Amino acid sequence: MRKVLNVARGEYLSAIRSKAFLIGLLVMPIVIGATVFLQKVANKGKDVSDRKVVVVDMTGQLATALRTASEMRNKTSVFEKTDGNTKPIQRESKFFIEAYQIENKSRDDIRIELSEKVRSQDIFAFVIIDDGVVKPETKSRDKAGVYYHSQTPTYKTLPNWLKMVIDREAKKIRIAALDTDKAIVQRINEAQAPVPWKQLGLAEKTEEGKTVVADQESDVLRTALIPVVFMVLTFALVMTAGQMILSTVLEEKIQKISELLVSCVTPFELMLGKILGMVGLSGSLGALYIGGAGFLAYHFDVLHLVNPMMFVWLFVFLLLAIFMFGAVFAGLGAACSEMRDAQNFMTPVMLVMMAPMFMIAPIVQSPNGSFAKAVSLFPPMTPMIMLLRLGTTPGPMWWEVALSLVLTLGFTLACVWAGAKIFRIGILSQGQAPSLRKLIGWVFSK
Repeated sequence: MRKVLNVARGEYLSAIRSKAFLIGLLVMPIVIGATVFLQKVANKGKDVSDRKVVVVDMTGQLATALRTASEMRNKTSVFEKTDGNTKPIQRESKFFIEAYQIENKSRDDIRIELSEKVRSQDIFAFVIIDDGVVKPETKSRDKAGVYYHSQTPTYKTLPNWLKMVIDREAKKIRIAALDTDKAIVQRINEAQAPVPWKQLGLAEKTEEGKTVVADQESDVLRTALIPVVFMVLTFALVMTAGQMILSTVLEEKIQKISELLVSCVTPFELMLGKILGMVGLSGSLGALYIGGAGFLAYHFDVLHLVNPMMFVWLFVFLLLAIFMFGAVFAGLGAACSEMRDAQNFMTPVMLVMMAPMFMIAPIVQSPNGSFAKAVSLFPPMTPMIMLLRLGTTPGPMWWEVALSLVLTLGFTLACVWAGAKIFRIGILSQGQAPSLRKLIGWVFSK
């Protein structure tokens, strides 16, 4: 065991003294600082310039309502709420509505004229409202519509607001046009008011007997973003460790260093020492990344949303994943004599490693669905998928976690055993890279 630890110590010290690791140490604080800085700059530098909109109102009834709604919005919705001693900060653009005098112009002439004004930046956009949109009869509205024209289609705040206001006001006008008593019309409008809607988490009772309901915004962050961050961190650390194991084994084999090493230690001890060295490296990088992520979480006041048990599960599944894929990469590195040959064998392994990344969306949406359960119990994907499920609510059943650990541990031991068999034969073999069939033969050789 002492020889294994000596190999692990040498691999770890060699890795942390490399330029790549030192660059990573420098890059992390820079990225964190840049993220905080850019976030503040983005908030301060957000374009909140006024948006002037020309409304071509064929109905003759909606332009005034739009102007009134925009004036109300400009007073109440574009400023960030602050305490009484601080000047309100504008966070959204103000909308200014201008009614267009149609006179006897054709629709095409109007579009050309207003399009030129948009291009010259005299106005931001214009909207044409057909007369039929306020007709009570469905047949009259079949070919009627609202047409929004802008040079900036990616700006969605304005068209979404216009659509909401036009829908609301057009509905009022349609109802008012019916042959109905005004009091009844007013009651109908009041009855059609939207129901207040707020999505919340589950309620629980505190030790003091108070009922606490989880806020929806916090729940979304806890159940979606945070688990994904842990999963991506696991993927990045396993990928880094695996590639470093493969490259170091292959480099030592090409330079004949491995022949000298196996004269002092057994191939299994050499492989195990390299994997342990990469475990130490991944732990160091993980601590660095988690520390940086923790600082960002503290800065944005979301650190309290992170379940401390997630760090325990991260360590457990990261350890299993590094041993699992590390043994595979070590075996492939020992079996090949050139990086080109190793890359050919790496492709299927990389696809298995990357597969969980393409499953994030369906698993987050249905963490306890049959698909999520199945893939989380498939050992090559378990470390990342189960970590993702553990971070979402309500989380997997205890027996699923226990079964996943047993299956992953068994599969990891099988990978270490197979990798050691390939490593023992391949580390001293030279010449053409073996085929997949030959690798399988090495695994089951005596």
